[in-house]
Amino acid sequence: MPIRAYCTICSDFFDNSRDVAAVTCGHTFHQECLLQWFHSAPHRTCPQCRIQVSSRQIINKLFFDIGGEEETVLDPESLKNEVDRIKVSLLAKEKEKRECQGLVDSLREMLDVRNVTIQSLQKELGDMEMLCSTLKKQMKFLDNQKSETKAAKDEARKLRNKLKTMESIEVLLQAQRPEVEEMIRNMGSGQAAVEQLAIYCVSLKKKKKKKKKK
Repeated sequence: MPIRAYCTICSDFFDNSRDVAAVTCGHTFHQECLLQWFHSAPHRTCPQCRIQVSSRQIINKLFFDIGGEEETVLDPESLKNEVDRIKVSLLAKEKEKRECQGLVDSLREMLDVRNVTIQSLQKELGDMEMLCSTLKKQMKFLDNQKSETKAAKDEARKLRNKLKTMESIEVLLQAQRPEVEEMIRNMGSGQAAVEQLAIYCVSLKKKKKKKKKK
């Protein structure tokens, strides 16, 4: 807590942070200010009243009994110092606030850019999903077409085989014995030949029955 007295050498108020010294004339100064005065002045005199003073006549440290805080009245200089300190602290806080606000604004801009990017990617993803769905439908259609084509080919093959059989039967009906024997020999002797011959026989029987009915 400052004392309502000050050093006439440096013009600063006395407080508990610096030692206060006195000379025989009764004037008081900061101890370090008084020692510097003695070292720099051509003669050792009191800085206030200029009387001659020797180093032995200096009281190097004075002690002040300061009352409790409730009994002490703040002096204007102390209040001014406190106000200045608060102003400096406030300016530092305002600077810190501006820096934080700048950081927040920068992060918001980055977030906006990220949101735009995410929206663009979501749109691309939606387009890709639609394309995949369309391709799946096309693949399903092609599979159906493939199955239908295979079925048509199988049916055509069966019809060709049937036509071939009918043509062979027609030949058998109109051919002489040597020609029939030659045709049978050409059919071979495997299981397929036996089955084919059986088909011929059945077909011949059916045609024979039809002729009898007529």
